[in-house]
Formats: sequence, C-alpha cells, structure tokens
Amino acid sequence: MTLALVWISAFFQQGGNQMTRVYYLNAPPADLAVVTDASPWGLGAVLASRTTGRIVEGLESTLTSADEQEMGITIGDPAAQGVVELLAIFVALSRWKGLFVGRRRIPLVRSDSLAALGVARKLASPVPALNHLGAEISILLETSDIGDPIGAHLPGKLNGCADFLSRCMGRAESEGTPEALKGAKIRSIVERKFLLPTAAQRPELWGGKGKESASA
Repeated sequence: MTLALVWISAFFQQGGNQMTRVYYLNAPPADLAVVTDASPWGLGAVLASRTTGRIVEGLESTLTSADEQEMGITIGDPAAQGVVELLAIFVALSRWKGLFVGRRRIPLVRSDSLAALGVARKLASPVPALNHLGAEISILLETSDIGDPIGAHLPGKLNGCADFLSRCMGRAESEGTPEALKGAKIRSIVERKFLLPTAAQRPELWGGKGKESASA
C-alpha cells in the first residue's frame, strides 16, 4: 500500500482538494502531435499540426548529472535509451500540457521507441526508473484532466526534427538545422518537476533493491 499512498498524497498536493472533469458530446479533436526522441546526451521533441504538418514549437533538453543520479543512467551510454525515451515523453507532455488540459484535445504521442510508448500506455513497468516515470505521467494526466495519450510508433527516418534536437550535445558541427525547424521557436528545458520520489531515492517503491526488499 505504500506506493499507492505516496501517489495519492502527491496527487492531492498537486491537484488540490477539488477536481473538475469535463465531458464532451463529441470527441475532442486530435489535431496536434507530440513527436519525441532521445539520444544518449539529451531529449528532443516537436509539437506539430496534423493538418498542415507545421511545427508549432520544439524543445531540447540536455541530460544532466541530476538525471544520471535520479534515473540511474550514464550520459553517453546507449543502454539507458528506454529510460531517456520515456523521459522525453514526460518532459514534452509537461511542457505542452496546457494545450490538452480539460480534455480539449487528445494528445497524439509519436516516438520511435516501442518500449517508451508501451510504458506511456500502461503507466507502469517492471523497470524501476520506467515505473517511476509512468507514475509521474499518470499524475500529470489526472491533475490536468488530460485524456489518455494515443501513441504510435514512428520510424526513426520520419523523426528527423526531434532526433536533431535530442542530439544537442552530440551533433556534428557541420550538421545543418532541418528545414522544418527553421523559424520554429525552440525551448531549452532544464528542470524535471517530479512530484514523486524517484527510483534512486526510494527504490523499494518501484520494484528496485531498497531496504525493505533487501530484508524480505
């Protein structure tokens, strides 16, 4: 019951004591797509119009030593790809949540990572760091009354803009900005606003090797 109580406590601290749910007779539009990608050095995402294909905004976020500590990853190590791919989805949804709040739109999430999309759909995983991020996404959706994201696999070759932004520390100097990104506002994201203790802080909550599990 510990994890459930921690989640409920964080939910009420973030969402207040009164929640409003909005229901529509007709399905909300799904006119915006959140396309994410990650590299061993950073996160990237673009918000794009499905009707015109125009990129409304982009974001890039360099992985930091705090990410290494909290996510249990090593910057530059491809073994952490699944975790950073899901972190990219969390950061992107956090940045653009205002466009989906109150279920005014259905968020379409596109990624070339099947593992990250699977956790974003189930909001849980046997991998502690992914399990934590799934719980963070679930609080974000609930407190902002955002409908469940619709995920779809996007092959890497179609994900060029988000891929370019994710390699903020690993691009070749000669590499030019993709044409679709030119003129789009690119935000640099530094903070990770976690509401729950991470898998590094409380591993026993997320299926890791903590004090409770070690003594069991």
